[in-house]
Amino acid sequence: MFRFRFPISLISIGLGLLVSSITLHAQWENLNPGAGGQIQDVVPDPHQSGRLIYCSDVDGAYLTEDDGATWEYCTWDTASSNILTAAFDPEDPQRVYLGMHSGLAISDDGGRSWTNAFGSAIMADPIMAIVVDSRDTSVVYAAPSNRNRWQDKEGRHGQRGIWVSRDRGQSWDYVIYQRKAGPRDVYAISAIPGTTGGVVLAGQDGLYRSEDAGKTWARVRSPARNNAVCWGTAVSPDGRWLYASYERKAGDIGLFAVDVDQLGQRSAWVELFASGQGPEAGTYWIPRLDPMSTPDRHVLLTAAFDNAPFGLVEITVNFDGGEVAEVDWRQLMSWEGGRYGLGVDPSNRYTDDVGWEQYYTRPLTWHWTPESWGPERHGIWSTKDQTVYFADLTDPDFPFNWDQRFCDFVEERDGVRTYRTRGANCTVIFDSVARGDYAIMCNADNGVTESWDGGNSWSVVTRPMGNMGSRSNSALIVEAKGKSYALAHVATGWGAASYNGRLFAKPLERHSPTVAWQEIAGGDEEVAGLPNHKYSMMVSDSHRPERVYVAAATKILSYNPWRTIPGAVYVCEDIVALIEKGEGGFERVGSKGQPGPTFPEDQNRGLFVDPHDANTLYVGGEKVVWKATRPAPDAEWTWSPVVKGRWVAVWSQGGATSVAVSKDDSIYWASDVAAGNWAKIFRRDDALRLRQPAWYEQPELQVNAMVPDGKAKLYFTLNTLPGKHINRSLGIFCLDLSTPGQASLADLSGDLPLKRLMNARITKVKAQDFLYASTWGNGLWRLALD
Repeated sequence: MFRFRFPISLISIGLGLLVSSITLHAQWENLNPGAGGQIQDVVPDPHQSGRLIYCSDVDGAYLTEDDGATWEYCTWDTASSNILTAAFDPEDPQRVYLGMHSGLAISDDGGRSWTNAFGSAIMADPIMAIVVDSRDTSVVYAAPSNRNRWQDKEGRHGQRGIWVSRDRGQSWDYVIYQRKAGPRDVYAISAIPGTTGGVVLAGQDGLYRSEDAGKTWARVRSPARNNAVCWGTAVSPDGRWLYASYERKAGDIGLFAVDVDQLGQRSAWVELFASGQGPEAGTYWIPRLDPMSTPDRHVLLTAAFDNAPFGLVEITVNFDGGEVAEVDWRQLMSWEGGRYGLGVDPSNRYTDDVGWEQYYTRPLTWHWTPESWGPERHGIWSTKDQTVYFADLTDPDFPFNWDQRFCDFVEERDGVRTYRTRGANCTVIFDSVARGDYAIMCNADNGVTESWDGGNSWSVVTRPMGNMGSRSNSALIVEAKGKSYALAHVATGWGAASYNGRLFAKPLERHSPTVAWQEIAGGDEEVAGLPNHKYSMMVSDSHRPERVYVAAATKILSYNPWRTIPGAVYVCEDIVALIEKGEGGFERVGSKGQPGPTFPEDQNRGLFVDPHDANTLYVGGEKVVWKATRPAPDAEWTWSPVVKGRWVAVWSQGGATSVAVSKDDSIYWASDVAAGNWAKIFRRDDALRLRQPAWYEQPELQVNAMVPDGKAKLYFTLNTLPGKHINRSLGIFCLDLSTPGQASLADLSGDLPLKRLMNARITKVKAQDFLYASTWGNGLWRLALD
């Protein structure tokens, strides 16, 4: 068995640390097309027309006070950045409740700052729906669920209950409504107008009713079958009729109505559509009633269960003599498929411009404007998965008048329309590169997203593989042999769940969307010797720029049982020849039988060529920083462990090779790695002296995304651990190592709404150095450096 024998130890030599802050001077530039992730709710404020909160699965929540013309990030203080829903207090315009993947937060200034419900067990549950009792606003209901994506390991199973507060959210009780253990998801809560304490909930075990403000609950007999899942409820404004969507069988959901006075009678239910006669089966997920419905006419909105791309449906129920007389439906928003390529038509039958996200309609939420906004502002807010839309019901063109409210059209460049943000962010970005007016962001859901005006505006229509190329982990710009090329990893699959890869390239003589990408390596056929993995890191050798290294991350084949193909580093000695002539290819650095680095499946850990030796390579791995060496360019590489750690950064300082290594929440530095003079130059407490935000309750942190400026400064973040749903970064910091014997620490976080930093680069654009920050949750930003 191979055992690591580390040639050095991590011993502090007592380097002094001076702490300073330049937060007020750090002004970050938002480089995003707008919105992104999954927009899980868009909630209008009943107290102020044109004011809304939208909730995203990775980047938190945003406020608008001008109907979506601009958006302002508002969840600086929340414990989680996966926000599921929001609810406004019906009496107090300053009181807002926020449901998160990890608990609940409360605002008393209209949603601009938040207090987390720390100390309550509610923080262990995702909260999908919140209702404030309009007759007694001290009573608040919160539903435990995560849009049917709750994992068993997160506590989905157990005695079924709902969270109830009787003191405006100061304390919470978990009230059991079904003692038999099972999935605890509650998909909707509806208070019954005109009653004192009347409320119903829809969950995995059916529909339950309380008549004493949630103290006790009774199961309502299902019109579909025993123990049928109830996917949602809605109650008419006068409190007389209740609507519920029930699962008849898997994938087949029916919509039913009942007079509230006859709620206990199974025979009193009216099925609005016989199976197969209404909208597509399964489209009755969380019905919502128009608050301007009359006793003789109810109008509901609903869409497909589990985000299927069927679109949004309007259902109209007419009554005669207090009985259901006629039921009709129509499609309100749909888009059969994305359109990609040059000259793409940005419209469809429902909207003139779908915005930057060329993706089919998959509504995740739908809300009517509140009655308090008045009939002249009557409309619907909804989403198209990653984007926000509004339709004005007073417009005679409705429903063919949807207006996207998340980005602004900037220009049409060579047949491609480009867009920029209205203040929101494009969520999960793994990497970015820039050269002059050309830039790439490597997006989790939108692949290679390109800009031709320096990152001011963006498009996805030219991305490699079209709508199939939905993920990119890394990119590189190579300047070699008098030419420039962009390289990009491209994978299929959505979000973080893709483990494959192809390498694409394009020349950059012209910065134009008409310059096509070409596939040069990777894929199932392992073209040019590169395996079909994620390529989490790419670097061009400064000694010989046409030599390119690619780190292929560990490929997960299955989770149960756990089966993987370890990652490895590959080198192409002449990327220009491979691109232009198809000559040469990639070879593995080191032999398969030799111990070497393993890489996490998602993220860069740092890949550097020694600035003083082209035959020495450093790479950060899962738990160890490695060094590869070879005696000559045509000789075999040999790997050896340098030190335990995760991230590595390498640069030249004082004529020697400087190496910094992260280990948990600390950084160690060797000013001359050959001499092995390691010093601990940073620990978590140093950063906490500069920053301790409201969300921080001593979660574990780890140093991430170290990037040197090539001189004597090291930039990095302290992230919360992945998979914990907190998804935060304490801040972005800079260590200045230019003064012998001491290191000074500065806080660069400034006005950046920072989530976990995935990668950072320092890039010179038009003689100005910028720090580009690619984040898991807040998209791509950059900071001009002095």
